[in-house]
This record gives sequence, structure tokens and C-alpha cells, in this order.
Amino acid sequence: MTHLFDSRQFAKLDNPRRQELLPVDKMLDLLQVEKGSYLADLGCGVGYVTIPAAERVGREGHLFALDLQEQMIIEGRRRSQDAGLRNIAWILNPEDSLPLPANSVDAVIMVAVFHELKNRSGYVEEAYRILRAGGRLGVVDWKPGFTEIGPPQDHRVAPVEVEALLAQRNFSDILTTDISEGYYMTVGQKK
Repeated sequence: MTHLFDSRQFAKLDNPRRQELLPVDKMLDLLQVEKGSYLADLGCGVGYVTIPAAERVGREGHLFALDLQEQMIIEGRRRSQDAGLRNIAWILNPEDSLPLPANSVDAVIMVAVFHELKNRSGYVEEAYRILRAGGRLGVVDWKPGFTEIGPPQDHRVAPVEVEALLAQRNFSDILTTDISEGYYMTVGQKK
């Protein structure tokens, strides 16, 4: 079962409590994102991760911010322009494929989007395709049982399911970390 966030309510994405629960620096550290990295942010929304990641990778790096909701892309682009960032490509894309070349990024991140996907294994496959050898995929999603905010419990994806999907696609060094009381992050490395 999936649950798609209503893009008309993107102001909720700036909630200070959400910022406590989703520590961007911690997520980027777990993916080993650094100056010069190329990162794809799948389900980027308004740029919650994209904008700080673009600052971290600097002019030598690049961000591909992808979302299937046009309103998210429009708002994210506006925010990045306000911040003076020029190393982000904002891309409206369908859920079924990623319009990026194979072996083109060092890291892929999906934050609070995995539970929304209809074809999770297809998205993991596409992430694997666009990652360079040694690149990392990070899936951040709601912990089952956390009830303060978030999608309905029956829409959430348990970490063990994410780990299994990554293992099926031959990701290695798969590790799940609690990044806050409400979220976990599963990271796998492309062989």
C-alpha cells in the first residue's frame, strides 16, 4: 500500500520537528557525500536534502533533484535560486525510471519516499544502474511504530524489507541505522 504526500502542503516539510527527526548532515555522512560528489535525491520534494547537499559538494560536485510532483520541483528550484546554488538539476520524472545515465552518481538518497513507491524493487534497480561502482544508496523512511507524525502505519516499510530488496540487487555492506526516534536509514554499496 502506498501513500503519496500532498504537494499542496509542502509547508509541512519545513516543520522544525521534522528537522529534528531528519538530520541532513548525518544522512550525508552515512552516504560519504563530500566535496566533488555527484548525488541523486529521489523524491527530493522542495530540496530539504538537496540544498544542503549542494552546499556540501560545492562547485566541483552536482545534485540531481528528482520528483514526480511538479509543484515540488518548482518550489525547490525557487529555493535553490534564492540560495544562489547553480549545481542542481531539478528534474520532473515519472516513477518508473530515472532519466540519468548509468554509472553517473556517487550516491543516491531517498528520504521519506520509499513507502510511497508502487514499484520499490524497480526503483532499487534504477538506483543501482545510475550508481558508479562503490557508490551508495541510502533509503531513509519512517520507523514502524513511531506515531507522532507520518503516514499511516500500514503504509510504512520495515527496515528488514529494505535490506532484503538491496540484497536482492546485489548491494553489499548493507547497514540500517536509527537516525532519530522516527526514522531509520538503510545504506548499501554497489559492488
